[in-house]
Amino acid sequence: MICLYGYVPFWVLVNTLTLGTISKFYSYMVVKDQNDVGRKFKLKPNELSSILFVLSIYRNACAHDERLYNLKAINKNGRPNMIKSTPLHTSLVIPQDSSGNHKHGKNDLFSIVIIFKLVLSKTSFNRSFYAIKTEIEKLEKQLNTIEIGDVLLEMGFPKNWYAIKNI
Repeated sequence: MICLYGYVPFWVLVNTLTLGTISKFYSYMVVKDQNDVGRKFKLKPNELSSILFVLSIYRNACAHDERLYNLKAINKNGRPNMIKSTPLHTSLVIPQDSSGNHKHGKNDLFSIVIIFKLVLSKTSFNRSFYAIKTEIEKLEKQLNTIEIGDVLLEMGFPKNWYAIKNI
């Protein structure tokens, strides 16, 4: 890497870092800098930190050809690492447990859809949404012994998951 100004610009450095490293880097940043980054996405530092952690788990599963459809984001101590409940969880009427925590869209595959809705531009989200919808429709045509609703539930998708596009 050529360094013309005595330092490597952050935007250049980020291209060489893994998502896991970026997640760790973000968690070690001073709170003011975390706030500055989070403000770009309208997220608090702890919310963005959770999002980065969950994204890195799913990214690693994809990169290493691991089972994805019912993967849950779990930290090294075996505890769930979840994104915070958002207005999207409420709008989609995702059921809650006895503690008031939403049961889905927190550390499952549907949480990735929620994260995309939170951080991507509308155009990028719509592209992702239709790609996911197309794959689900293809899968549904191939299923014989299980209903698509059962598969979607295993992935954390509520029955009305597609409504997220218009929220």
